[in-house]
Amino acid sequence: VPILMKFPNSEFCGEVEGLVQHIDLYPTILTYLKIRENNDLAQGKNLIPLILKKEEEINNFVFNETQLNKNSPKYISIRTKDHKYIEIKLPKLRATKSLKRTLVNSRNYIKNLFLDREMLFSLKNDIEEKNNVIKKEKNVFIEFKSQMEQILDTNQRRSDRKSVV
Repeated sequence: VPILMKFPNSEFCGEVEGLVQHIDLYPTILTYLKIRENNDLAQGKNLIPLILKKEEEINNFVFNETQLNKNSPKYISIRTKDHKYIEIKLPKLRATKSLKRTLVNSRNYIKNLFLDREMLFSLKNDIEEKNNVIKKEKNVFIEFKSQMEQILDTNQRRSDRKSVV
């Protein structure tokens, strides 16, 4: 998703090609306003060096996690300039009060069982993301999988620490 930012007096103009995330907005705004905040829960990176063209890259990758509701699949992805890895986690089936809702959830669950739940795309060769290259690029897949597990583990530990405070 592109990020658009407007600064007062149109101070910065133009485009940047680097990979950015929405969580990068918080530290960027604080830096622009010259506010120093020691917040170890903030995970984003200051984009000002990228905007000023002092850096070409701020993030080596971007991370995304999406789930519409607790009964729908969770989509987790990591993207670099060259590859995108997507993992689909299916929800646990739960007994519900409504038979109709249980049947709909079961149907969706069974339908999702037959989808590839791990996908790797080579963005250089397949911009439309049609060909899953997970078997062809095993080393890239293993690297992305490991990186995703580290991110999820770190986020869980931060979340646990935040709930204790």
